[in-house]
Amino acid sequence: MGEQARVAGAIAAVNGVNVVLAPAFVWLYEHYHSAPFLLNMTMMLAMLVFAFTNRQLRNADPAPATRDDQTLAGLEKSDEGGV
Repeated sequence: MGEQARVAGAIAAVNGVNVVLAPAFVWLYEHYHSAPFLLNMTMMLAMLVFAFTNRQLRNADPAPATRDDQTLAGLEKSDEGGV
């Protein structure tokens, strides 16, 4: 439940940042057409480097979820009103 709240907060924050940064990307596109794409590529490469160097991601358990874990996740989803 705590992880779900953190993810929901992160999604809301990204939406807020998007509203603020979207006009800057439009302005960049008007003045230099490839600038927004180059900036996005740079950010994506930075996130890729972060993903490969982050200790928590590197130490994540690669084992697939057990049947018990899947059952528990399904029960939690049904408790939240999901299908």
